[in-house]
Amino acid sequence: MKLRVLKVCIYGQTNFSKRKQLPSNMVLHPGMISKLSRLIELSIDVDLSDKWWHDSVEEVVKGVCNLEGLRSLCLYLPNYQLLDYTSFIYPSLSCFRFTVGHHKRRTISRVPHEVEAQFTKWDKCLNFVNGENIPFQVRKVLEFTSSFFLDRHENASSLSQFGNENMAKLKFCLLVDCNKMETIIDGAEFENVLESLQYLRIHYMKNLRSIWKGPPRSGCMSKLKFLALNTCPKLSYIFSHVLLRNFVNLEEIIVEDCPQVSSLVSHVPALPHLKPFLPSLKRLFLLYLPELVSISNGLSIAPKLERIGFYDCPKLKVLSKTELSSKALKTIKGEKQWWEDIKWNKIDWENGPRNLMRIFSPINNEKDVMAQLLEDRNVFEAQQSGNLSYLELYIHFN
Repeated sequence: MKLRVLKVCIYGQTNFSKRKQLPSNMVLHPGMISKLSRLIELSIDVDLSDKWWHDSVEEVVKGVCNLEGLRSLCLYLPNYQLLDYTSFIYPSLSCFRFTVGHHKRRTISRVPHEVEAQFTKWDKCLNFVNGENIPFQVRKVLEFTSSFFLDRHENASSLSQFGNENMAKLKFCLLVDCNKMETIIDGAEFENVLESLQYLRIHYMKNLRSIWKGPPRSGCMSKLKFLALNTCPKLSYIFSHVLLRNFVNLEEIIVEDCPQVSSLVSHVPALPHLKPFLPSLKRLFLLYLPELVSISNGLSIAPKLERIGFYDCPKLKVLSKTELSSKALKTIKGEKQWWEDIKWNKIDWENGPRNLMRIFSPINNEKDVMAQLLEDRNVFEAQQSGNLSYLELYIHFN
């Protein structure tokens, strides 16, 4: 066959007793794949609870390995052992998206759809879900991965357990519901750990205590542009003042629902006059932080800050000039009453915060708070789609 692109979407009833009455060749005959010798792009999107797929996936994957011209592959692999078959092909792929692991269906995802969608915008994506260990097969795929979604891993205490050396090409990382994870990077032994990482999102990590544990290394995470932390109840700060030096390209920070965070930066010892940290930071949003008392413990940061937003930070009663020194600041958003109660230090603000008063914009409590804070920013650039002709096959059972 001359077919070059095949995209199959198979969704059906979750009632397996009815599904068994349907012959598998009405869905997609597994032996058909190996005959499509000219195929360069294959995507099989299935219901993750589909029994037919669980029974047929091994034969499909074996067939895929015979497609020498394949350049793009998207598959759901219910167990990580199936990666042994794909190891012959994924190093040569220019694009892949693998979901690996037994995917237990949830009625409502804990992560917003738009966040999960960001994961798929990269060329080589790996979603490892419900893992109980850290198999060699997954670590091997990570060597080629640009976007990694670690979802509900049961035992990992740090991302480093997947091998810092295996994540040199990683640009996007999404960590969700990994309840044993206490730190992201632990005891780095290598220079330039996560040297390519640009976007890091962390959601619902109930035991996370730090981003980095151990001596920081020069160049580590130095390309990071975006950092978001959501619902990390044991996190008390985001950066140590030493680690802060590495984040020279960080443009946006979001910290939300982290009830122990008192400042972005840990205790700062007496330091000589230094250039401001976070020199590229443009947007900073701090939400639902009941213990927040300062932005950066008085450390001079963000000389290029353009937008800053606060919501439900009742203990933040003083804004330091060293923390808001940016001459590029265009907007401050927060609750009207909170803003009126701010105490302005006369030494810091000799002439009063007149400029800040002009750029303050009150948050409307009747509208979505995050939407108001993020309304004028777009983290991800639109990605061009290819012009290749293709066949899309949708199969639904009613």
